[in-house]
Amino acid sequence: MNVQERYAAAMEAFNRDDPSGFATLYAEDVIVHDPQYPRPLSGRAAIAQDAADVRRAMPDARFTLHAVLQNGATVAVQYGLSGTHLGPLSLP
Repeated sequence: MNVQERYAAAMEAFNRDDPSGFATLYAEDVIVHDPQYPRPLSGRAAIAQDAADVRRAMPDARFTLHAVLQNGATVAVQYGLSGTHLGPLSLP
């Protein structure tokens, strides 16, 4: 699976409300640094929980993949996320 296919598969899993499927596309020992969280997300369980939290707050949330650029081990992804905010979203 190439990088473009991997991101497309992850977004398809998210869009069908499959947080565990979304998380399995990450490495088991993933660490995600995101400025919206006080601590990094660590491991697939944290990724799945984050996806579930977003879907709980925005049940119709959908990712749209716009572009994937790769130069060796460096990857940049442009995507959109849209949805109707209906509930609390766990953010600091």
